Amino acid sequence: MVIKLPLIQRVVITFFLMPIRFWLFLISLVLSGSFCLACRQASNLNQNVLPTKEPETKIETLEPETFQADVIFSVEGGNPKKIFIAKNAENQLIKFGDETGQLQKGGKVFILNYRKKLFAEANNKNKLIEEKSDFRFLISPLLNNKYQADIKYIGTENGLYQYLVKLNNSSKSEIVFFYDPNEKIIKRRDYYSLTDSKKLVYSIEIQNFRPQIDPSIFDLPSDFKKVTIGEFDEIIWKGRL
Repeated sequence: MVIKLPLIQRVVITFFLMPIRFWLFLISLVLSGSFCLACRQASNLNQNVLPTKEPETKIETLEPETFQADVIFSVEGGNPKKIFIAKNAENQLIKFGDETGQLQKGGKVFILNYRKKLFAEANNKNKLIEEKSDFRFLISPLLNNKYQADIKYIGTENGLYQYLVKLNNSSKSEIVFFYDPNEKIIKRRDYYSLTDSKKLVYSIEIQNFRPQIDPSIFDLPSDFKKVTIGEFDEIIWKGRL
């Protein structure tokens, strides 16, 4: 399955500075279970639940409105990358590792650098975090019955229900996801390649999930210096050269 993602125009050269839409897309796949929806069997089912047989439960596919969590991206042959994300009805903060962050608050978007203690307000042309409707648009094309697959419950691991997904139109890959019946989110999603021998290609995992957050997490750090977006870019990129 190939999904074309829009890219921001800013040129990036590091992993953590990949387009914000890409990160939101990956995060939404884990939190909402959209990949599983994309793979489900065609039927007249409600778009917001995924039917399962064993155990008797329904997998929620709506992203929580309020939460904070670490999202760990692991790619075969590479080091794990961590993203912290916190959001509520009005605000959203995404922190890439220990260095870069992007904050949406009060209709404004800020970019932050935690090492140099700088922040800048992005103007409309450079807006890095999209509106909620646009965020939902990233996953809405997957909420349909185009893709078919076999979804099988294969056991329980550390209190998480484990499911195997095999696409009907492909014998070269399979997906395993782990659902938390208490927190009602998909905690981990593993993608395996079956081309030669079965191997894990990448994994996306939710850690330290909390359904409640302190609103002060969306406050701009008091010891950070405000600069223009141009000054921010100049300082940051100068330090990378």
